[in-house]
Amino acid sequence: MPSLGKKRGLGTQRERPKGLRSLSPSSGLGNLGNIVFGRNGHLYICDGQGDNIKEYEPDDWNLVNPSATVQEPYDLTFGPDGHLYVSSYQDDIIVKFDGGDIGTVLEQSFTSNVLDDPVGIRFGRRDRWLLEADNHLLSASLGGQIAFTLTAGMDNANRSYFLAGTMSGSHPGTFLPGGAATIPLMRDWLSNYILSHLTSPSFVNFSARLDASGNGEAQLIASGPLPPSMLGEVMHFAYAVYNPWDFASNPVRIEIVQ
Repeated sequence: MPSLGKKRGLGTQRERPKGLRSLSPSSGLGNLGNIVFGRNGHLYICDGQGDNIKEYEPDDWNLVNPSATVQEPYDLTFGPDGHLYVSSYQDDIIVKFDGGDIGTVLEQSFTSNVLDDPVGIRFGRRDRWLLEADNHLLSASLGGQIAFTLTAGMDNANRSYFLAGTMSGSHPGTFLPGGAATIPLMRDWLSNYILSHLTSPSFVNFSARLDASGNGEAQLIASGPLPPSMLGEVMHFAYAVYNPWDFASNPVRIEIVQ
């Protein structure tokens, strides 16, 4: 990501907030911001000296993956969608990295004229997210269960919904019938498979009705090993409310691991 050059480029780099410390040059890290553990057990570190995020295996400090460039990263957190959000202290932006490959930038959440020296970054209450999962990893060798929580609000109370999935990504999405909303999923074979197997015990409440508060629950159940070709793949799920198709949720990312 290109630097805007408004701080370092002027030769007047301002003092960063207190609480940061530097490691020795031999460590390869310096001017550190915050750290966080991912669901994969890896440690993610804001490396202000390297202008990126470093992903390590904490047992042996093996560097797994450096992120794409983000100028003076200060804070970071994983969102309910499984992606990594990082505040850039220099460029005054929030950067969204692919949670499964931090070398990939998905988007900049804000332009530089909205924020000024962003430091902390946190997500609000869970009811601000329309779709959540209790786990973002599914074992290819063992199978498992993913519980989804749907929060559509009172405006959608007692309405019917359809929970869809894809292995082809969430962007730019698919227009729903009537064009009033876009579900953030690219329709593919998995989408079609779910649609034709809604009564399967693998897709519990993938097509149902929200309750009187506009909430719902669903489950993805893999009762045994998945096909070997699915190892390492990423699924996304989102739901839409219909009659009419005028409401769609955020996508949730599920990674298929060993």
